[in-house]
Amino acid sequence: MARKTHCSFFLLLLSASLTGQSSYRLKKFQGIAPAYQKFCSRTSIILVLAFGLINLTSCEFLNPNQNTTRDTTEQLVAYANHGNIVHLIDPYTFQVKETIDVEMPDNTEAHRLTLSENGEFLIFCNMLHSIPYTASFVAYDIEERRISAVFETSFDSIGAPRIHPAINDQRPGLIYFYTHSHGMYLIDVFSEDYILQISSEKGVSISKTIKYTKNMEYTGLLTSYPAYDKVAVYSSIDLELTQPLFTMNTTSIDSINVIDFELSENGKKVYATYTTARYQPYLVGEYFFDSATLMPYDFKLPWSINPYYVAISISRKELYTIGGANTLYIIDLEGRTIKGEIEIDGKSEGYASRIAIRDDERLAFVSCSRDNFIAVIDLEKRELIHRIDVDLPYLLLNR
Repeated sequence: MARKTHCSFFLLLLSASLTGQSSYRLKKFQGIAPAYQKFCSRTSIILVLAFGLINLTSCEFLNPNQNTTRDTTEQLVAYANHGNIVHLIDPYTFQVKETIDVEMPDNTEAHRLTLSENGEFLIFCNMLHSIPYTASFVAYDIEERRISAVFETSFDSIGAPRIHPAINDQRPGLIYFYTHSHGMYLIDVFSEDYILQISSEKGVSISKTIKYTKNMEYTGLLTSYPAYDKVAVYSSIDLELTQPLFTMNTTSIDSINVIDFELSENGKKVYATYTTARYQPYLVGEYFFDSATLMPYDFKLPWSINPYYVAISISRKELYTIGGANTLYIIDLEGRTIKGEIEIDGKSEGYASRIAIRDDERLAFVSCSRDNFIAVIDLEKRELIHRIDVDLPYLLLNR
């Protein structure tokens, strides 16, 4: 915001200088030779114009690619989905600002990562190297560059667990934790006695994924079952997820396999990639909670061995998705059509990618873990504009 104010000030100064030249000459230059008056007047105009023009180059209308209201604290977090290395990237300059190597407790290895709701802590889910393979959580303070808390549990897990931040200003270490062996829990990694089971559903074939609306007012919980999937929407203040406001597929009338989803801003609609049977093309559609109806879009995405993960831009009314191939699809949510396809040169096929959208929703970042880079996509021009070279980037989080 400072740059825009700076720009407006010089616009005002320039205008005032030009419109006030006559009175200025009368008062300032009385008694001076006419030729010298003209010289001083012209010189002052030239100086003001030059100085103003230099500053105007930072204005948004003269430099449309410059974001004048950028949050200089915003960062992109890149993680390989295992291990203790995390990269912090400036989403405007595309520079890797810091590579964090967390020294984990002995005999443990990180298998999942999330970011605390306030963005101050990296929260890892670690597993023991040996039997009983129990899970623990490590909170790393990004600014202090140290481990702030270690929360140990007696939970083992069949397969990697899932962790997501919970929305609570008073508890920055609050997370949702799902394990196939024990169900879903609400845990505060900074409080040894804060652990609450919120779902006893468990099993190898069941998984749970959480997403939020951009305004953080609504929480979406995807529960995947063998035959169908269900999405429930809660108010984000309902931390224990006890009172769903809306539920998709309550009676499994729509037997679909939801791959990934995003919520509309008011939490009343789900945008999803999904399939109706194994080895079938992927579909995109939206589910209306008010009418409990699913609307498939009139196109299909190519079959992919990897999931079609999605990201949404509310302001642009677009959904973005990419599977195992190297094509990012831009979907118009108003027209319910594909409005653009962007090929990511250098991305190997057969590997999943994740998508993050910059806060101003002008750029998208696509992880290419196999090829050790993050693709930067200009959403206005619909083209690949940069590659950020980092080792094994997979999970992308906005900080």
